Amino acid sequence: MNYTPVRISTLKPDKTLPFAVYIYFKERHLLYVKPGAKIEETKYKKLRKQKITKFFISGTEESAYQKYLDQLLDETLSDSSVEISTKVDMVQDASFTALEQLQSDTKSEVAYEMTRTAAKGVAKIVLENEDALQALYEKKSEVGESVINHCMNVCAMSVKLAQLMKCNEKEIETLSLAALIHDIGLNQESLELFEKNSLYHTSEEKLVYAKHTKNGLSELKERDWVSNEIIELVESHEENLTGEGPHKKTKLSKLEEILSLVNAYDKKILTTAKAPLVAIKDFKIDELGKYDLKVIQGLEKVIKIGFTYD
Repeated sequence: MNYTPVRISTLKPDKTLPFAVYIYFKERHLLYVKPGAKIEETKYKKLRKQKITKFFISGTEESAYQKYLDQLLDETLSDSSVEISTKVDMVQDASFTALEQLQSDTKSEVAYEMTRTAAKGVAKIVLENEDALQALYEKKSEVGESVINHCMNVCAMSVKLAQLMKCNEKEIETLSLAALIHDIGLNQESLELFEKNSLYHTSEEKLVYAKHTKNGLSELKERDWVSNEIIELVESHEENLTGEGPHKKTKLSKLEEILSLVNAYDKKILTTAKAPLVAIKDFKIDELGKYDLKVIQGLEKVIKIGFTYD
């Protein structure tokens, strides 16, 4: 049997599960909850206290999990009595679960739909809660998960900037999904360059890193359920108005410019370890000419509203 890892906070205690849940113990997957049963809250809290982060489900029950997660996210994010920290936990873990699955199997339509659900969750929590952006940034990820964490940050800031720029609901939905999967093309070779400031990439390293916007998307392009608009956004996330990107584009659509700008900004934070409000001051100067000034100023406004510390 093939098992799929799912983050613990994407399952709710005392809520009936339409699929079996397993735990991994001593190199074996052991049945923990039968289909139609619930995880008792006392046991759930104990697992969280023990820092257990993942459950497992059968690969054949991914569709059931995706439908369950879709409903759970909608219920939780719409409930005003639920604390923002709980909502952030759920959205983050939904994003991590979906992206891990899509990275391991880009041919899976279920994994793609899980990612779409997660992207909608990120957009909803950020657009409806002013303090969500900072809460997402402050949420620590596990070692080795910097790419997924970056993708979620880019997703969150992109939809906030899109809202400020008066993008419609459909545009925001498209942008949120593209932003969440924009680095899906990274492989082991380009991953080694991910956390290195692009200013210090050698000519050879630039060519290697550029591949993640080209070759890495070949399998997604073949899938009928992935729209051309999503593919074009993901392919263009390293482009700017100077034509210095991998595809040498000098004109970007509104959504392409938002995604590229936010990606560059979050990479600056990642590679310099600067706080968001400090990074945007340098970013305005460094990126002038690469993006429209009004879009840069829009991002600055998003950062000043979303963060309360330097």
